[in-house]
Amino acid sequence: MIDIHCHILPGIDDGANNLNESLSMLAMQQDSGVKRMCLTPHFYPETKSMDTFLAEREKAWNELSASLDKSQDLQIRLGTEISYSQELLSLDLRKLTLGESDYLLLEFPWRYPAYAAQIMQRMLDEGFIPILAHVERYPYFRQEPNLLKQLIDIGALAQVSAQSLFDKRDKRFALACLNHNLAHIVASDAHNTVDRKPCMELLNRLPEKLKELHDIFSTAIWENELPTYIRATTVNRSYLGYR
Repeated sequence: MIDIHCHILPGIDDGANNLNESLSMLAMQQDSGVKRMCLTPHFYPETKSMDTFLAEREKAWNELSASLDKSQDLQIRLGTEISYSQELLSLDLRKLTLGESDYLLLEFPWRYPAYAAQIMQRMLDEGFIPILAHVERYPYFRQEPNLLKQLIDIGALAQVSAQSLFDKRDKRFALACLNHNLAHIVASDAHNTVDRKPCMELLNRLPEKLKELHDIFSTAIWENELPTYIRATTVNRSYLGYR
């Protein structure tokens, strides 16, 4: 199993506080069946320089990797959860991709961002494939799914969090997105060992077609390939069936 989004690096963001918690989270990932993962600390380009962030990420990774059992069947790559900003296109985005692939993991703000489609298109034109993190959380996508469809139609991908698939508030929209090609990947978005713990084993509760969807897209991301898929042609809340 592959997890492309988790906050396991120690002491760098609001994820693992220290090395011990990082190692506990890794053990929980393995217990869930995860063998390959991207560690994706938050990067806020409007408040921190990329050089500072990359140095902090490298330091955290060196601390964690020095404590890993090299005999374990575990493949770990570095990535970033990038906070959306209109300044993104001025950065060297190649340094922020998932495991040196062409894929970028983006976190949107709580208000739908200006020029989102144009900036996604620019990223695609420059050879990057944006992945929108935890799309089930955003009220504007729930209220107007065509905003999400517009981004998917130009070539972006979308991720939902494993915990949301069985959360009272988020599960109906998260499952609707997966069922109607408005989301493609499930990830843990794990931050700790308690309330936001690694829980990729929840994927096993999904219908086979949704597990297969996750496998296709997560493998393509890991291998830096471009998956093909069928997009929905008509989207509204009634069509999605979650409300």
